[in-house]
Amino acid sequence: MVNLFLTKTIDSKYLIDVIKNNNPKGSKHLFIVPDRIVLSYEMLVLDAIGQEGTMDIEVRSFRTLADAVLKNDVSKTLNQQTETMLVRKIIEEKKGDFEYYKRASQYVGFAKEVLSLIALIRGNGVSVEAIKNLSEKLPDKYKNKVRDILYIYSEYIRLLNNGYSDYISKLEGLRDRFKDSEYADYNIYISEFNSFSQIELDIIKEIIGSTQNVYITLPYSINDNYYIFPKTMATKIASLAREAGVPFKEIELYKDEKLNNELEPLYINLFGFKENPNYPTTKQVDVQVAKNPEEEVKALAIQIKDLVKHGNRYKDIACVCCDMDNYKATFESVFKKYEIPYF
Repeated sequence: MVNLFLTKTIDSKYLIDVIKNNNPKGSKHLFIVPDRIVLSYEMLVLDAIGQEGTMDIEVRSFRTLADAVLKNDVSKTLNQQTETMLVRKIIEEKKGDFEYYKRASQYVGFAKEVLSLIALIRGNGVSVEAIKNLSEKLPDKYKNKVRDILYIYSEYIRLLNNGYSDYISKLEGLRDRFKDSEYADYNIYISEFNSFSQIELDIIKEIIGSTQNVYITLPYSINDNYYIFPKTMATKIASLAREAGVPFKEIELYKDEKLNNELEPLYINLFGFKENPNYPTTKQVDVQVAKNPEEEVKALAIQIKDLVKHGNRYKDIACVCCDMDNYKATFESVFKKYEIPYF
């Protein structure tokens, strides 16, 4: 049975309510969430069910689930650092000959950005040949850009074919091995994703065909956010269930969900298309726009200093960042300048 929860906020409480009401002795549960929140999500689940620890509930990402299923049965596996080094090596060898990215290729972060693009391309099953065919049909102003990307991508694939595996290779292995793994007997919960790549959908297809119960949350909206979170992904999940001959139920929670007075206008307008959205004046939520990360963190530092000046303590203030790799150096520089202790 596949249960798909369509919500305004991908709220985890719906899946946690499921496990609270469906946890007979001996049952096993696996939550699949994005890499960046695995540890915090595990704590959230355990706290919600009132346990300090359990062997019957696991929280993994697609990446760590692949590690658990494949174990050491993979060829030379590259981690994120070595993948980046491989891309940087390709760029260095070609740097002077790039047509569109000649200047950008000199920057340190370029290899990491290209690697993200490669993961997106590979994760959606796009071949070197497909990009090559596309480049020949594009207007001249786009051809040089695509040719540079094609060169890096084709070299990356060539080097992988020399006996190496990357993140996508591991996900392909997970797809092929899941039905024979111990997790085929688990109740599966997939949460905190806005969408899925093609390889992730392939894995979900295997999960649906192998396990008894699958619970998935996805964001959806009937206001202007519809254009940001369309129902396309929900339709694909329903299609996977039909292909597997598995019962499918769609629960439209977004219709009855009520957010508080501060969050509801954000939900309606933040990704909407109105020229002058009507945000309420509130002290609970403050939305600011910055030109770059340095300006953003500087504004944050000024707010922190003001909070401390008015009696708050540094240890009671939390900064949440979704891209710490790119913000870390900026935080260190700005916080040092403003003498803000942090850990």
